[in-house]
Amino acid sequence: MLFTPSARDDIVRYYQHTYVKFRELGDTLYYIHRIFEDRVEAVDVKHNQVVIYLDDEHPYEVDYVLPHKSYFQDGDRAMMLFRIPAQQYKRGICGDNVCIGFPYGSGTGGDYETVEQSFQRLQTYVNKPLFVSLSEAIGLPYHSTVLSPRMAYVREPSTICVDFVPVARVEQGSRIKMLRPIFRKEVEEIAGPLWSIE
Repeated sequence: MLFTPSARDDIVRYYQHTYVKFRELGDTLYYIHRIFEDRVEAVDVKHNQVVIYLDDEHPYEVDYVLPHKSYFQDGDRAMMLFRIPAQQYKRGICGDNVCIGFPYGSGTGGDYETVEQSFQRLQTYVNKPLFVSLSEAIGLPYHSTVLSPRMAYVREPSTICVDFVPVARVEQGSRIKMLRPIFRKEVEEIAGPLWSIE
């Protein structure tokens, strides 16, 4: 969207109190907190301020972060950011259009608990994610660990989840028992050749 004086009302509607990225500033997220008649003010996680002047002759084009459903590691938990259906009118990331949750790994319906959005969590989501192997995940003292953008290992009850749904159980002796065989190929890819899959 072009930030111009004539677009001010749309800027307020779509961007006020949301997180965005500015192309020239890389993967840093900025929170748009104030919109005036002649400028837009945003801050990053370290409280560095950016001011964008609304100018018809030199309009600024803002990229909005269109979040994809994906896990990211936040401390000792694998967190998933996902969009809320039918809540997409805001163009920046905000509590109205995205949610962050972590898996329980129990049950069959994909149980998860939501957490509050924070600048740090969203910046971690935007940063390049780190994925670990299943063997590494089991060795970590974490509640849950990110294995891929859509898969996580949950320590208790030792399950592998796709999104929030448990699809396999990790058992003693490098064995994996499939709970949902349709995901066998994905589990084989993240487990590697050291694991036997039943």
